[in-house]
Amino acid sequence: MRRTHGFTLHEVLITIIIIGVLAAITLPQYGRTIEIGRRRSADDILLTIYAGERVHWTRNNFFFGPLGPGNDWSPIYMDDPNAVSGPVSFTITSNGLTGAAAAFTATALYDPDGDGLGPVRTITQTGGLPGGTWNP
Repeated sequence: MRRTHGFTLHEVLITIIIIGVLAAITLPQYGRTIEIGRRRSADDILLTIYAGERVHWTRNNFFFGPLGPGNDWSPIYMDDPNAVSGPVSFTITSNGLTGAAAAFTATALYDPDGDGLGPVRTITQTGGLPGGTWNP
């Protein structure tokens, strides 16, 4: 009586092919899911910046800015989002005017390769949902 142990070459090859096909299908979707998560996180931070700027304007009659990485974000009641945002950087610019003429723009730049170029999401003093060119 003969006993066999292990797998045949055909069984191993079929298993490798199945795993390869599954990886080819799932990896692109995984990358897209990561990008959607980063964009949604950036939108949440932009909405938080908007809320902080509106509170600052209500109390001081002007929007606070400019702000960027390494600045003190406490005047708009938040920590610097650039400290933990990964390949996304946040900046705020304001026109320095008071009252109804006051304006600001908050920008989230997705820059994974560090060249300063990439898609952006923005929100202004008019509110609404963030918009821009970053739409994975």
